[in-house]
Amino acid sequence: MCIRDRYKLPKFWVNLSKKNLFNRREVFSRPSLQICLGLILGLLCTMTALVVYEISSGLFPDDYANMRLPVRSNYLYLGAMTIEFVFINPILEQIYWNVFLVGLCEPGKKITLRTVAKITTFFGLYHFFTISYIIGIRLAIPATIGISFAGLCFLFIRCHFGLLASILTHLGADLGIVLVIFDLVFNNILQTNSMHVKPLLLAN
Repeated sequence: MCIRDRYKLPKFWVNLSKKNLFNRREVFSRPSLQICLGLILGLLCTMTALVVYEISSGLFPDDYANMRLPVRSNYLYLGAMTIEFVFINPILEQIYWNVFLVGLCEPGKKITLRTVAKITTFFGLYHFFTISYIIGIRLAIPATIGISFAGLCFLFIRCHFGLLASILTHLGADLGIVLVIFDLVFNNILQTNSMHVKPLLLAN
């Protein structure tokens, strides 16, 4: 038995690779269809971010009270942050992670599961090191898992429905995060140690 045969991939992994859902086969070639799908998925991401915030702020009020958000309650500053985070960041991140890096690792039409795993892992780790100082380790770990899953979804959308759809979906996710930041800033959650923090965004 040669070395190559001895160290072949497990059969289940080979079968999974043949059914790889991330192989590029864009369904929506028309930009209008990508925009419609992106807006729907983006709205879903925004609502998901708000619901997760509502639940987690009730479970971990002390962690939210001790956050180190590098923002000020200045309208000009918050406006500039919103423009950068909602309208510029999704474009830059999607082009870098799902176009440049994917093209660098897999120049052809097919994307291997190894490449998917690498990009998703690095996407999550990058955001972990970015947010761990701000929100703390206890919140950063589950947040990183969620962000990694979001990155996986963005890549899937990019491969099947186009770059424009993935950018708009990412935009919706970032919009949800910005709304959470607004709620934290304007309700002074950072300055209180109350155990009964109730965000106003979803409260009736």
